[in-house]
Amino acid sequence: MDVYESLCRLKAKIPADDFKDIREQFYINDPSTSFNQATEILSRSNGMSDEVVEKFLHLGTDPGYAMQVSRVFQQFDLLQQAQQFLPPTNFARFVECFEFARLDITYATVMGHLLQLKQQQLTPQLGEKLEHLLDQHFGGYLDTNKRLQTSYPTEQQFAPGMELLMQQAFIALQHDPAMCQQFISILDYDQMNGIPFADSIMNVYQWIQEKDPSLWYPLASVLEQMQTLQESESNQYESYEDFVQKNFLDDDGQEYLDGEIEQARVQHLFSNMSM
Repeated sequence: MDVYESLCRLKAKIPADDFKDIREQFYINDPSTSFNQATEILSRSNGMSDEVVEKFLHLGTDPGYAMQVSRVFQQFDLLQQAQQFLPPTNFARFVECFEFARLDITYATVMGHLLQLKQQQLTPQLGEKLEHLLDQHFGGYLDTNKRLQTSYPTEQQFAPGMELLMQQAFIALQHDPAMCQQFISILDYDQMNGIPFADSIMNVYQWIQEKDPSLWYPLASVLEQMQTLQESESNQYESYEDFVQKNFLDDDGQEYLDGEIEQARVQHLFSNMSM
């Protein structure tokens, strides 16, 4: 809640274009780099002397706070819309549902919190408003009649820390099954071949530019979080191969990847033949 309120105060104190530029930095860069870019943006607009701005930039030196800022920015529009109709106590609980300080939070856990909030703490009227809002952002997960329709457009299993991010990526790709499968195939192929995640981001960028450039803005923020999660978790494993095995290949993931790689090989072959 403190991070969200800090961003709201910052938004109220600086020009709208500056806030938009700072927010975009958190979509395309890692949190520490984003704060450096924010400093440059604010220095150009002479906003550095404001107490609210100074506090925001100072807190950016804390890596944990920087990560939370990045994650809150991802849901900032959703939070502001919810604040318009939820009473203060309910809204504070709504923000808590996302557990922004936890890197290992799963999509299912967040949705479980939100469902509990709706059923136990909101009036039916507020519950309907919340469900409508979340339907726009998350595909109707709180509607028990639709819940089975919001599963991943793939049967691959993901590690808990990656599950929420994958769901966010699918939302960014508008739940298009073909796009989601291609997205996963790019990441999996690069990981199997030891390609750094930063290079994978560039591969995804080039692919998106060919398919639909408008999708890059929301997808870039998810990729940045994936990279941060990968870097934090890689230190827990004996090797990079061990990280890939535990996060992507367990739970029959190898069989899935073999099929995807073979499909990509055949498509590449036919592409060369058509040329």
